[in-house]
Amino acid sequence: GAVMARRADEFEHAAREAARRQNQIAERLGRLLETAPFADATDETRVVPLRPTGAEHPAGGAAVLLVSPRRLDLAVVLLSGLDPARAAAFPYRIVLVGARGRELTVGKVRARDVGADGTADEANEFAEDLSAYAHVVVEDASGAVVLRGEIAAEPSPQA
Repeated sequence: GAVMARRADEFEHAAREAARRQNQIAERLGRLLETAPFADATDETRVVPLRPTGAEHPAGGAAVLLVSPRRLDLAVVLLSGLDPARAAAFPYRIVLVGARGRELTVGKVRARDVGADGTADEANEFAEDLSAYAHVVVEDASGAVVLRGEIAAEPSPQA
């Protein structure tokens, strides 16, 4: 009993630390996209913190969206606190949700995609304008929303 409790505490601590690191990485990625040689003054970068919807799930993460009128839009999602031992929760589905519940799937995360530290990432490019979406949602295999983040309605254009 005590060993299992200690392992659970260690996993939660590692998950919190991984979430902190991933938020830092997402912020840096957003800044990098704004200053990259291919950056355009009309491109918009949005960093979206992903927060758990319930205390029973210690996961967290962040999404970075690059919205561009000149090239494909990009969504990068960094997740942490995923426990590969919770096999029934997989695969997780990452979606952007827009008006009237319209969904655009970024990708799926399977247990084999999760690192030993409980982290995973998924990225995808879209011909569709991502500025039409209001939320980033991560659902478990049952369809329950475990992480959610609101996409800022008015991002700052890149300088």
